[in-house]
Amino acid sequence: MAVTHFFEHAGTLRIMLPGLEDFFIGWPMAAVLGIVGAVAYGR
Repeated sequence: MAVTHFFEHAGTLRIMLPGLEDFFIGWPMAAVLGIVGAVAYGR
């Protein structure tokens, strides 16, 4: 995930329009990381 994120910002990899990437990939990934963090914090 970090590698593709790096190349996206470098401009060498383009999967879809930046706004669509944020909506379909970025926000769901942030939600998953938030849920995993909450579960890990609750243990």
